[in-house]
Amino acid sequence: MNKKYNIVVLEISSWQGQCLDAEHYYGKLYFRDINGEFQVYELNRFITSEEELKYLRKKEGFKRYPTEPTNKFNKPSEIIELAKQTFKNHSPDADILLEGIYAVASPQQILAGPKKIMIEGNKIFNESEEIGGFEGDEDRMEQLCDMWDKLMYKRKRD
Repeated sequence: MNKKYNIVVLEISSWQGQCLDAEHYYGKLYFRDINGEFQVYELNRFITSEEELKYLRKKEGFKRYPTEPTNKFNKPSEIIELAKQTFKNHSPDADILLEGIYAVASPQQILAGPKKIMIEGNKIFNESEEIGGFEGDEDRMEQLCDMWDKLMYKRKRD
């Protein structure tokens, strides 16, 4: 079957290393809705522990409540797990969840999707990481990108 997959991209960001005292991670899902319109959904979680609640109140300088949503995550793995559980809620026709950057055409890690596509796609992604991307081996990276495009978009790069 020559199907173009509906893809959701999870982008994980942080201010760590750029802003003094930054320690949290943030996650956004990027996708096209059933009308083809570009959508961005910021992932949130609920503050569950009293210890975290006290810490955030002190750090942010305003009152927080126990079941209040926050976009701050302590670890990237928390964001990945939430994205795996919820990406189809935001994009019901989605086939694949990638971790990376929405506007990047290079291979990106596949977090969820059809098993065969995950195996093939992550093999391509892992090799691209191992060779250091375009900076490491430009010719091989071009080949890997062609393989990626054929797998994900059913086309070859121009």
